[in-house]
Amino acid sequence: MAQTTLATSSRNAVVEISTDGSVWTDISGYAQSVSPGDGSRLTGTAFTFDGAGPIITAGKLDAQESTVNILYTEDTNGAYDRCRTAFDSANSVLYLRVAPNGTTSGNYRHTTGKGVITQFPAFHDLDASSGDPQMIEFTVQHGGFTRAAIP
Repeated sequence: MAQTTLATSSRNAVVEISTDGSVWTDISGYAQSVSPGDGSRLTGTAFTFDGAGPIITAGKLDAQESTVNILYTEDTNGAYDRCRTAFDSANSVLYLRVAPNGTTSGNYRHTTGKGVITQFPAFHDLDASSGDPQMIEFTVQHGGFTRAAIP
């Protein structure tokens, strides 16, 4: 097979969040990275008296954990404030939507179902000897991503 010429970088990625799965907020200007986590399938095994190996069956898809790194800011409508508010709510619900190559029609977008923020720090580790922007990383547990072309 010939080498592809279709590889891209993450420079045009779009990251969005939602607390209801229908109204989306673009946090690309605050987000540095998204790690989608590994999708895995539950399996079962059983051994019989006949044969040397197990019988293996496929079960349902397991929950997935995605981590998102965003800038810590103190603007009241930024990504940190929106995600912190979702985490502090009774159910900590958050949906993620990521378009790795941007939101141009025909590109693909990956959307989670209802997720739960399981980890959210109050603020970044503070270090007076660093000039780096303050970043926080939070975790969302969800049922996986659905891939669809952007209309």
